[in-house]
Amino acid sequence: MISKLGCVAMGVHASDQLSAGMTQLVTGKETDSFSFKAGASVAQSLGASHATGQVIGLATEFAVPLSTASMYNAFRVSSVLAGRMTVVTSEKPLNAPNKLGGGHTIFKHVGKTIEYLISRFASKKVNVSSTFYDLEMAEWAVSQALRKNRLKILLQSKARLLLKDKRYEFSTVLERPVGWGITRANPDKPIDMVKVTIIIKFAEYNHMPYFIVSAFPSI
Repeated sequence: MISKLGCVAMGVHASDQLSAGMTQLVTGKETDSFSFKAGASVAQSLGASHATGQVIGLATEFAVPLSTASMYNAFRVSSVLAGRMTVVTSEKPLNAPNKLGGGHTIFKHVGKTIEYLISRFASKKVNVSSTFYDLEMAEWAVSQALRKNRLKILLQSKARLLLKDKRYEFSTVLERPVGWGITRANPDKPIDMVKVTIIIKFAEYNHMPYFIVSAFPSI
């Protein structure tokens, strides 16, 4: 049963060693205990016994406890502070092999000027060019989007072999503007953006099951 759940569960540990991953994601504080009601419920729905369900950590890599994150080098949560994910350590490093893709958020979408945004239209693939206001806003926006979509991400991770290039792209509307951008059709009219788009690749890198290819404000 545990092997059946391996693609969804981030490991099996003794109950007294597990932490409330999602609580950590929201509060930024490591939690001493976790009831695992959600994890147990899903595990049991897939056929696990009640006892097995209690020790299956259904926190995705975005919700691994700090102690577990450091053990597995799970970068996406290892730098969570006060519910905010640090984009610097959440992306594939820029010096990693190019075939992995990624590393785009800071390089292309944080604190950019109008001149830079216009220059991106040199690529015919770019019809909207955008930037987060600053790194702090990028971290907040990415964290909020991951939190709001955690169940969808979990489901997509189960079906990752069916995804094109093993990538999952989703967008989330947040409660306030997170950046601005321009369109190819009207580059002289900046637009404040309240939506963030994130692209995740379900491919292992440096012992981590997934990584963020890019994240950017969108319309």
